Amino acid sequence: MTTEQTARFHRELTRHELVLRHLQVATVQRIAPDMVRLTVRGAELAGFVSNGAADHIKLFLPRPETGVITTPKDGNPAAVISRDFTPLIRETADGTELDLDFYTHVNPGPAASFALNAAPGSALVIGGPRGSRSFPSGVERLIVVADETAMPSASRWVADAPDDTEIFVIATVTGDGAWV
Repeated sequence: MTTEQTARFHRELTRHELVLRHLQVATVQRIAPDMVRLTVRGAELAGFVSNGAADHIKLFLPRPETGVITTPKDGNPAAVISRDFTPLIRETADGTELDLDFYTHVNPGPAASFALNAAPGSALVIGGPRGSRSFPSGVERLIVVADETAMPSASRWVADAPDDTEIFVIATVTGDGAWV
């Protein structure tokens, strides 16, 4: 790649302070036959920043047998259950909300199991994002390829693209439900 090409697709990096935030599920929605959306809120979302399409957070989940959430700061790495998620951010009159979309696999793992059993008030902890990269400068066309698990990320890329960007999305989804 030439220096000119590298400059054309440069993505500015912004580092963020790593903060663990204790949050609660506000709403649970089945947005497609195999997708559950948890909207999470909490006072600790104050100051949350995620301004890059490829941003991800670490979601720390309660242990199924105890209901206790363990984070790396607790000193027991073997007890930590975590997964990476793309945060879908919304500003409301009540403050910042995050939508977290879960693909509910046939044999659900820890994250899908949590989503399937979550109710308003369920607790979780998030960490990050540690940094954000801006949308690439100079992009005229964007091709996004995603399966069910990557739909939140695909949504962020489409939403963050400049208005004059030509966008093509290739998505593989199962079932007859619509993605919202």
